[in-house]
Amino acid sequence: MRQLAPENVPIAQTPQIERIKRSFQAQEVTTLSEASIAGSAAARGTDIDNIYEQLNHRKGQIKQSYIRNSAIQASSGSITVIMYIDGDGSVVADIIPNSATFTQSFLQEVKTIVENWRFNVSKKTKYQFQMRLSQS
Repeated sequence: MRQLAPENVPIAQTPQIERIKRSFQAQEVTTLSEASIAGSAAARGTDIDNIYEQLNHRKGQIKQSYIRNSAIQASSGSITVIMYIDGDGSVVADIIPNSATFTQSFLQEVKTIVENWRFNVSKKTKYQFQMRLSQS
C-alpha cells in the first residue's frame, strides 16, 4: 500500500540540503511568493520576470506527474512549493502538501522535478508558489 503524506509536513531533507537552505537566511536573499508578484509591476525585476515566465512553462511537469499518480491513488488538494534558487540557477525545494491524500512517492517525484529545474537569475532567490491539483 502506498504511504499517504501527513498534511502540511514537508519531505525530510538531508543535512547538505538543510545547510543550503540555511544559507538563504542572509539579508541579501530576495524572498518572493507568486501571489505577491502576480500583476504587480512594482515588484517585478529581471530575476523575478525570469523565474515567473520560466515557471509558467514548467508547472505542466508537476501536473503530468499528478495525473499519473492520481490514476494509481486518488488524491486532490494543493501543494506549496518553496524553491531555494542559488545564484547559479540550481534549485533546492521544499514540497508541502496541504492535503493528506497525496502519497510520499508523488511528493518526492515533485521534489525531483523541481530540483532538476534551473533558472536564469543573478542572485539567490527564495520563491514560493502553490498549485491546486484535482482530477477534472
